[in-house]
Amino acid sequence: MAADDSYTAADERARAARRAGLQAKKDEQPANTARSYAAKQREWKAWCRTPRAAADGSLYSWPDGELVTPDKLAAWLKEDILLRRVAPPQKKPRARGRGKGKGKGKGKAVQLRQQLEQEQLEAAALAEAESLAEAL
Repeated sequence: MAADDSYTAADERARAARRAGLQAKKDEQPANTARSYAAKQREWKAWCRTPRAAADGSLYSWPDGELVTPDKLAAWLKEDILLRRVAPPQKKPRARGRGKGKGKGKGKAVQLRQQLEQEQLEAAALAEAESLAEAL
């Protein structure tokens, strides 16, 4: 009996030490890092709680909850992250008339061609992301 009690006490001390270590690590984290991570962690937790359809049509949830595993991470990337469309950053229009010589501005045709090229790049990136998601 005494051996079981000492094992339980040691187990509890190990859990307490682990919790203290994790809390110390969290306390040392800069505030902006914690803020940045918080939104992503909430998103992960919500995704883990959302029931999904199995191949036979029944609904299931992850049995291990929010625990991060390689298979679950791959599923999250495939089902959620890789399907997102990210808009390219827009350039701010520059003030006209200061120091520009003749022929240095971009014509409408050049702008339209660049926009078309950008859309083609985005379509290719989306197709690649979808093929990667299917491969996972």
